[in-house]
Amino acid sequence: MIKFEKRNYLYKFYTWLPIIVLFVSVLNEFDLNYLDIDYFSFNFPLILIFYFTLKEYHKFDYLLVFFSGLINDTVIGLPLGLSSLSYILVCIFASY
Repeated sequence: MIKFEKRNYLYKFYTWLPIIVLFVSVLNEFDLNYLDIDYFSFNFPLILIFYFTLKEYHKFDYLLVFFSGLINDTVIGLPLGLSSLSYILVCIFASY
């Protein structure tokens, strides 16, 4: 198993990687709905939020999840707060 030092830049990048992937996936606006596969839908940000909330990752803050929902609403064109509310509800249900 790889052991990172606390002061290493690679360790800092590794700890912030889930938040970075969440913001990139929200800004990308790509879902597998655009692949024209019948009866298959895939929402990567929701799965990422659910997984890292269950894992109790220490850098995965609910405020950052809320901001990523606001960015998702801005990119897609939904009313502000709709995705944020659904992301926070996923966090609450996963942590419960």
